[in-house]
Amino acid sequence: MNITLSINKQTGFLMHDQTPEERLERYQNTPDDEFVRLLVHDLRGPLSGVISAAKLINVLVGSDHPNAAQLRELGQILLRTGDNLRGILDTAIEHDRIQRGEPADNEDGS
Repeated sequence: MNITLSINKQTGFLMHDQTPEERLERYQNTPDDEFVRLLVHDLRGPLSGVISAAKLINVLVGSDHPNAAQLRELGQILLRTGDNLRGILDTAIEHDRIQRGEPADNEDGS
């Protein structure tokens, strides 16, 4: 399996790319009881990038930009959507914990 690590020169984000074939192989070789955790882990990285980019839109768009209001609104939509997706991923992890008999986040004193 080849994982390419590189720094995106425009954003400074660390990127790692896998081909669809490599990703499928990785998932096929993952035991069933670890699949949800692996999938959520793999989704959180790109989702964090989207959320960070949405935050940057709101920070970088100056009030003098001709489309400032529309761009900020777009950034807010992306942030809300990202937060909703993060909530879905957190729910999937919580469900996986419960299925494995581990304490839920709210049951372990945190």
